[in-house]
Amino acid sequence: MVGRDEELSLLRAQFGFLPTGNRRVVFISGEAGIGKTALMDAFCREVKQSSASVAHGQCLQCVSGKEEYYPLMESLSQLCASADGELACRILARMAPAWLTKGRAPESSTAAHAEPQVRLLGELCAALEELAAAKPLVLVFEDLHWADDSTLDFISVMARRRAPTRVMVLASCRRRKGATGHPLEVVKQDLLVHRLAVEIALAPLAKAAVCQLVIKELQQESLPPGLTGFVYQRSEGNPLFVIAVLEHLIAERFLVRKGTDDTVGWEQNAPLPEMESGVPGELTRMIELEIERLTPEEQRILEAGSLMSVAFPAWAVAAALELDAADAEEACDELARRLYFVERAGQDELPDGTRSAFYVFAHGLYREVLYQRQPATRRAKRQIRIAERLGTLFAGREACVAREMAMHYEAAGDWQRASSALRVAARDAQQRRAYADAMELLEQSLTIAQNLSARESETVKREIQLELMETRRETAMKPRLWMNVSE
Repeated sequence: MVGRDEELSLLRAQFGFLPTGNRRVVFISGEAGIGKTALMDAFCREVKQSSASVAHGQCLQCVSGKEEYYPLMESLSQLCASADGELACRILARMAPAWLTKGRAPESSTAAHAEPQVRLLGELCAALEELAAAKPLVLVFEDLHWADDSTLDFISVMARRRAPTRVMVLASCRRRKGATGHPLEVVKQDLLVHRLAVEIALAPLAKAAVCQLVIKELQQESLPPGLTGFVYQRSEGNPLFVIAVLEHLIAERFLVRKGTDDTVGWEQNAPLPEMESGVPGELTRMIELEIERLTPEEQRILEAGSLMSVAFPAWAVAAALELDAADAEEACDELARRLYFVERAGQDELPDGTRSAFYVFAHGLYREVLYQRQPATRRAKRQIRIAERLGTLFAGREACVAREMAMHYEAAGDWQRASSALRVAARDAQQRRAYADAMELLEQSLTIAQNLSARESETVKREIQLELMETRRETAMKPRLWMNVSE
């Protein structure tokens, strides 16, 4: 674990409250792969050395809503099987016998009538508090965003009890921006507002920390020039993505081990610019799993958003999918509220006076996976619709968005319109006397024109070459014109 010294210190400080009987509830939040588990594991190793009891419970999406208290029962089973298991079983049998079953929570259908659920939770909390009298107890719940409501109720009850105890609840969860209606967010925000819990939000690693992680993974201090910057750019500081990118470079033999004996080390086997596109296989599968959990309509919305290079506006999604603009924006807003990898980034005013929100993917690799999973024909149709919508929005001022239109036409394989749009942008640059830009745009247009049929290509290329000659002539005259002005 690298780059998390500050967060680890915060956890140590929270644990330091336990000897005085101050119970603690700590939420570790962040996106997938950001290092929540690594941080909690490092902390748990430390507290075990200080003679604390640690019990883990894993929340599972496939179990959520089907089996109450699943992670809690897993942690209780660990306690009963630990070195202190005899004491734990004795306390549970005396104070909370309904919970001392073979891996099953008390049956809601029967127990709820005789003993209200609150009473059952109260008994369990009292038993755990008694167990913590012997040594501090840390209950670790991973992936709380998949927890059932009953497990969240337990955390809420444990946090609100007033009796002194040395119990700490440590829970990891995904970041859910604006998801105020989600049960986890309701419980978490309520506890945070009443200062009954604290949250440690994990941000992406800084470039220096990524460098440390690369050094650690490759087990060598000296790295190939530019490797850290490349990995940082591709991973955007996500530790899981850092490791996946490195494994991808090694598997594709961009990085190879060379040397003999004491001089063996990793060396770069290809120039960095060639280490382009392609999402590492493990990450692709992880991202695909997250996408498959969404409805087909939600997947289509995100796929349409991936067709834009950076931020994707709601109007572009609407154009790509032939939807009403208001409906598209409402759907994008809903996804931004629920998903941690989509964020609302602002709002733009369109030429017709209307406004359209725009969004970004929290990580570029999500955009790449969503882009690549679309069949080429479907993707091309959507790209053309976006380009045509741009032309309609900026009717009479197409030169302002000609580059963007060309990008979409080129991605769709519409070489004629892509080349034409770049020539429009070049003429605009010439009028502004930005001759270098004009020449670059015309050269791009010429390259794209190579894809046209032989008959079309010859005509278009001849026209572009004439425009290039004219632009070069005007560029050559530019110093002379300035000289005449100065004279």
